[in-house]
Amino acid sequence: MIGITHLREKHMHLKKIYTIAALLAVVLLAIPTAYAGGGKKRKRMNNPDDPNVFDWDSSLNEAEESAAEDKDAKKPVMAVVYRPGNEEDKKALERLSSWPSARDHSHKDVAAVKISADDPDMKKLCESFNVKSLPVIFWMDPQGNVLSMQSFPQLATELDKVPAGWAALTSKVDAFLKDHMDRGQKYAAQGKLREAYREFALLSQFRGPLPALASDRRKFVAEQWNKLLNIAKQTADKKQRAVILKGIERETVGLDIERDMHEAIALIGSAEIVKPAEKDATPANANQPVVADKGGQTAAQGSAVPQPPAAPEGLKAIAQEKPPEVKTLGDLASAAPSVAKQESDDGPMGGILLGRDAKLKDAYAQLQGAMADYRKATADATDRGPARNGLLKSAYEKFSGCMNAIEEATAAKADAQLDKLQTQISMMMYGCLKYQSL
Repeated sequence: MIGITHLREKHMHLKKIYTIAALLAVVLLAIPTAYAGGGKKRKRMNNPDDPNVFDWDSSLNEAEESAAEDKDAKKPVMAVVYRPGNEEDKKALERLSSWPSARDHSHKDVAAVKISADDPDMKKLCESFNVKSLPVIFWMDPQGNVLSMQSFPQLATELDKVPAGWAALTSKVDAFLKDHMDRGQKYAAQGKLREAYREFALLSQFRGPLPALASDRRKFVAEQWNKLLNIAKQTADKKQRAVILKGIERETVGLDIERDMHEAIALIGSAEIVKPAEKDATPANANQPVVADKGGQTAAQGSAVPQPPAAPEGLKAIAQEKPPEVKTLGDLASAAPSVAKQESDDGPMGGILLGRDAKLKDAYAQLQGAMADYRKATADATDRGPARNGLLKSAYEKFSGCMNAIEEATAAKADAQLDKLQTQISMMMYGCLKYQSL
């Protein structure tokens, strides 16, 4: 009897173990279903598993996260901006949701989201791109860059074109960003601050790793101009100061930093530009660094900010112009490649001096010697260091001697051709000082 009882108890114990194991198996099988897709569960405005229903993300952030999940898939964000409560917009969205191919895209290769036109960011976006009618579709990458804008489609085939061509478009965008970044880095390494700033400023208006790097490099270029401003502020050489200030003013004309630089230049040169009688006085804060930054005050640190002189006519004209047309990143990438026009130093300079008196003919020879030193110093093969700086100093002295000869020749009577040559030589002298400071 004892043996039979023991067997029964053992059987019951094994039965309990099998029952618990079966329950655990059911629970484990249910877990992957509950968390299908992996990671954080996305909020939805509808049932994402129903292919007969258009799959809308609940917010732009959710849509961007969805598009970023598979980096190789190149999945676009389809941001539909509409007017809540507007019957026409409601019908347009219903028509879109009724297209089988559109529903299919929403479940497979598009992260779609509806956004109210009252949203502040969308209002700003619509104003920037001069949107004429709603609803409108902004096709974005996962970083939120607008790659293309589409008037609300009337046919499913119009919508289908964008996902179909998205991989090709994003490839163009990637090439565009890399090309301009490489160009900017090359210009910055060569000391071509204007060209470098333009490249970095173009990219820094967008989002993503390369635009973020471009924004930092743009600040670096601005710091180089600020460094030159400090040199001009601290030097006792009035000619050198004038060369630097005029050089920066010309180098930044037309850039978004132009106004800030103009104010900084006006503050440093105010003793000579605004108060000629006091131009020999030394400012009390002569050793304080000058700061010129986009959107901030421009002044010597720790000093009061005087009112700068009125902006020149060129700046007034820029301020009165209409804002430039904003293009999508996709439009920029798809446009024909353009290279910023650069002023060449290789062409002949100063030929006009040969037809003048003996002093100006001598000045011509001095000018050619200066240009030879300058070109050698700024060649890609020339390493930075004492030897290069020696060439730049030699070029500066020769340029300065040529300028003195021209000033003497034009003292009694103005000469438009010689004035133009002086401007060119002044920029070469600025280059000599700039490259020594980099």
